[in-house]
Amino acid sequence: MVDQVARALGEPIADDGIRWLHAFNGRALSAEDLRTDQAAIDRARRQLGRAVGAGVHSGFLVAEAVPRENARPVLAVEPGLAFNLDGHAIELGRRVTVGLVRVDAPTDETGATFARCDVVLAGTAGLGAYVLAVGPAELGTGRAPVAGLGNDPAACNTGYRVEGVRFQLVPLDIEPEDVDDPRLRNRLAARMFAPADQRADTPATDPFAAREDQLTGLDELQERCLGTTDVPLALLFWRPGEGVDFIDLWAVRRRLVPASPATREPTPMAAAAHAVAEARYLQFEAELRDWLGETTAPATFAAIDRFGILPPVGVVPLATLEGRGFDPVAFFRGLQVRGPAFVESALVPGLLKAALDHPAIDTASGRVIWTYLIHQNARQVRVPPWRRAGMARPDLQDLLIRQPRPFPGVASPIGIGEPQPSCVVFATGDLRYLADGRFDLGHWDHASYAEIG
Repeated sequence: MVDQVARALGEPIADDGIRWLHAFNGRALSAEDLRTDQAAIDRARRQLGRAVGAGVHSGFLVAEAVPRENARPVLAVEPGLAFNLDGHAIELGRRVTVGLVRVDAPTDETGATFARCDVVLAGTAGLGAYVLAVGPAELGTGRAPVAGLGNDPAACNTGYRVEGVRFQLVPLDIEPEDVDDPRLRNRLAARMFAPADQRADTPATDPFAAREDQLTGLDELQERCLGTTDVPLALLFWRPGEGVDFIDLWAVRRRLVPASPATREPTPMAAAAHAVAEARYLQFEAELRDWLGETTAPATFAAIDRFGILPPVGVVPLATLEGRGFDPVAFFRGLQVRGPAFVESALVPGLLKAALDHPAIDTASGRVIWTYLIHQNARQVRVPPWRRAGMARPDLQDLLIRQPRPFPGVASPIGIGEPQPSCVVFATGDLRYLADGRFDLGHWDHASYAEIG
């Protein structure tokens, strides 16, 4: 509503301001007065919460409480603090378990729900993908003494209102043919990161044509199902009788994102855009780590088998004498890769930050991808676990790892006492090449060189 009469400069405007209780000696207080004061405090807290921004501040990690429990899946949620879009602080003070509950005839738009419990509840929510969200809840506890009512019990004499949390489960639409797709997790995460309207111009493509209300898939889910009260924590996929396939936090988890002061013109420099880019990187690293722990043959793993979309930068663990990892030649098979070239460790943090402003890599696009080995990392000599633990020396074949060397790039045995890189960094070709040779910064056998073709 717009005032029809212009206000004077210096005139207080308090039409919609917070109503604080004015206390003075002799004032009679009623329950309505105290409730007004509580409402004022609550509104002021929410103002601060909205300024901080919506998202997860800390904690609220989600994992299976009983790994691969097929009949009665139950999740464990760690203590945490989050803020919803209303500015309401949502805090879980202790670790709780959350069981899946059957809802045969949902009556609201959220479909199946979660109920907080300390024991596993029987039933399933059905085959499919779901987003676990947390929202505020309130319980009354205890009884307060009353006066002026004789000995009659009072229905309103609840002692305290206790703030708590409650969980809900929101189903995601998926195509039947996607259920057994090995790229399912990556595809679901990509939906949460990408614009809900794929045809819309982005601020980077056309700053003047881009809409200010452009939403990602997660924003659309928030608007349609979660509203302003709930904060998404994790995406999961569940098969009844087989258990939970995966729990993906960063597909829907975002750090606190304050509102942008640029309310009319969308900008890729806004905090929300950086939060999405950060989440995309962390989601890839988490999925890669989970896959490394599950697969029995990481040396044969190719990124295109599990990822249709890659972040603009990533760090891939390589197999060494110290631990499991991937084979760089196999991992990047089918992609337009250049390198690897050596870079200084001092350049890597800047590379990771610069990548936040770049779009994701479509593995089917054929666009070039830079790969780098970190000089200081590649020079480290790895110690096998049996030597660190003082165990008996294994057979000679166990001491060798078939790993492509940086130069000339063919597989050869690497044994004890030889340096081994434990990771390779990849980056979109849109980023500036970092391995150009520079005076007094080169190293024998690990030298940088001019841009490669």
